[in-house]
Amino acid sequence: WPADLVKALAVQSSLPDWLVTHWVKELGAIQASSIAEACATKGPVSIRANRLRTTAAQLRQDLEEEDGIQTVPADDSMAPNGLVLAAGRPAGGVWALKAYQRGDFEVQDIGSQHIAAACDVQAGEWVLDYCAGNGGKALALAAETGQAGRVVCWDISSSRLQQLMTRALRAGAQDIVSCAASAEHLDSDGLLFDVVLVDAPCSSTGVIRRRVGLRAELSGGDAQKTALEVLPDLQKSILSAAAHYVKPGGRLVYATCSLLAAENDDIADWFDVNGNDFTASPFQDEPTEHKLHSGQTNRKLLLPSSAPLGQNTDGFFISRWVRCQQLAGRQSTPRSNTAIVY
Repeated sequence: WPADLVKALAVQSSLPDWLVTHWVKELGAIQASSIAEACATKGPVSIRANRLRTTAAQLRQDLEEEDGIQTVPADDSMAPNGLVLAAGRPAGGVWALKAYQRGDFEVQDIGSQHIAAACDVQAGEWVLDYCAGNGGKALALAAETGQAGRVVCWDISSSRLQQLMTRALRAGAQDIVSCAASAEHLDSDGLLFDVVLVDAPCSSTGVIRRRVGLRAELSGGDAQKTALEVLPDLQKSILSAAAHYVKPGGRLVYATCSLLAAENDDIADWFDVNGNDFTASPFQDEPTEHKLHSGQTNRKLLLPSSAPLGQNTDGFFISRWVRCQQLAGRQSTPRSNTAIVY
């Protein structure tokens, strides 16, 4: 590829050369150009209707009647509860909207809603969100498993878990969502789950337009090594640890908001070889616009774009496996939530 293309895209979008070089090499010049353009645009304000409290149709009506907010439904079968605010961020912020204060919706990118959908959670299932952060996806999963199920959250940051439980209370999910007191408690209780989600820490190169300081971080002296070497080692370690909590027949979902193969396909390739108890779990009935990635039926790469509202997502990678081997010495159904305290 011509060096001047990389330089032009890097300059136009204020991106480091090394990152654009990898996009051109891994995704091609056309896709790299599209991503760079999207990184220079303002992302849409997307929300997810909280099915524990309302429906997407009712939420649309309430937002317009109560606060004069018009929305566009997500043009995406993998985000059936997704809406996009037609005029972007309201003057007072979404937090001031009556529907938000009632817990009727969460701010969540359409692509992020794909990750929750990839977990294919059914009513009554037990789910482990192994890198839960402040709980955006955990709350989406809680709406799917309902009062008969549980979403157990673990994160290295206790402050994020505190925020998560505050959000769960507002969303009416406080009896569904709980936090593991420690990873050791999960081990000592021998819990296995129907679904384990690993939304791994990553370079965040798929959400550059959302984070003001990220361009500077990615241009730092160690940024390339961190994204291509340090983070992949961490991601392998986390994915390997999380896999132990999947029950036989259960699903393991790995996701990032990165657009680098080192954090995505390379990790999935590694787990294909080293995840001895697991096989690929294909995504079924995918719409043609959600192209399966790298010829693998269990991988998706969502690219940020400047598409019209309802079709415009941030960048995410998703891969899914199913555990197929019978296990000894671990229970396949959680006994209780006794170890799950916060």
